[in-house]
Amino acid sequence: MSYRQSVKFVVKNAEALADVLLSKADGGGYLDNGLKERLAASGSALEFDVAVEDYGGLGELLEELNSENPALASASPDIIILSLAAEMERLKEVGNSDQSLAAVRSDLVSVIRKIKETVGAHILVPNVSTLDPSDPVFTYHGVTEEPWTLRAHRLNLMLIDVSHDEGISIIDVDRKIAEVGGDQAVTGAARYSEVGCTAIVDEIIRIVEDYGFLDDRPLMEQVGATAGRES
Repeated sequence: MSYRQSVKFVVKNAEALADVLLSKADGGGYLDNGLKERLAASGSALEFDVAVEDYGGLGELLEELNSENPALASASPDIIILSLAAEMERLKEVGNSDQSLAAVRSDLVSVIRKIKETVGAHILVPNVSTLDPSDPVFTYHGVTEEPWTLRAHRLNLMLIDVSHDEGISIIDVDRKIAEVGGDQAVTGAARYSEVGCTAIVDEIIRIVEDYGFLDDRPLMEQVGATAGRES
């Protein structure tokens, strides 16, 4: 007996995740077979739906989740993929990185807890490739804003900490890009070629399969170290 007949993804997109996840037929820029098509070809009898929704960042999403009838709850997704690309803008100010990062972390934790409370979906968060080929920085002397590479490293390290505490999964974009080669996988800051998009989709499918979404078995829960106690 099957535990489910379909798996629905909602992608909160603040970067080029449509190009990463969607086939060209569905509006993506690179892939003949996007996440939905790849999952459908995996041998599973399930139906898959991938809805990509643009949003302006964690603050906007938190406001929505705190409303009386959150649209995300009404959509009833099984999996939410949550982009943090918009938060990179909040980390630009030189000399204020610790405070800015703490604010981003606070918003992220609030969003995660609200999603778990009101939606009940599994949460996957892509980290950010630390490579920006348009800005090859050789010295940080005299910079007027934090370079992309430093911001990406800080954001990615914070995300590891949040994943441990709150029980979410990281889509390790930075690692996958390094494995296939940034020179052929990255076209700009948080922008990926067909090679990069394919590698990221591979990682998402691996995570989804590990949780049990493609099998007739109970799903592995997402439980963090802070479960059952106040932070």
